[in-house]
Amino acid sequence: MELQYIPDLACPICGNTVIIKEAIESDGKTLLKHSNGETWEIRAFACGQALAYIPNFRRVERSDYAVCHNDPQIHARQQQWKATVAAITDYIATLPSDPRDLRRFTEAITDLRCPWKP
Repeated sequence: MELQYIPDLACPICGNTVIIKEAIESDGKTLLKHSNGETWEIRAFACGQALAYIPNFRRVERSDYAVCHNDPQIHARQQQWKATVAAITDYIATLPSDPRDLRRFTEAITDLRCPWKP
C-alpha cells in the first residue's frame, strides 16, 4: 500500500523505521474521501508511534494515543509520577491513624496508573 500524504518513513521521536501498519480509511468497500478529495491515512511504527494524515487540516499529526515508547519526555514524566507516588505514600505513613486505613490509602495511591504510560 502506498500512502500518498504521509512521507515520513521513520518515527519522528526515535527514528524507528519498522512500519507495522499502514492504512487508508475505508468503509470496507471503497476508500473514504474528504470533500477536498483527500483520504485519511495512518502509519504506525514498531516503537508505538503512529502518524495520521488529517485532510481537514491538510497535515500529518503525531497520534496522542499511540505514542513512541522511546520518548524521553514520557520517561521523564513517568519518573516524576513515581517520585510523586512515593512522596504521597511516605506522607500517608506519618499520619496518626489506624494502620489498616493507612494501608488502604497507600494501596489506592500505588494502584493509580501513570497517565503517561506508553
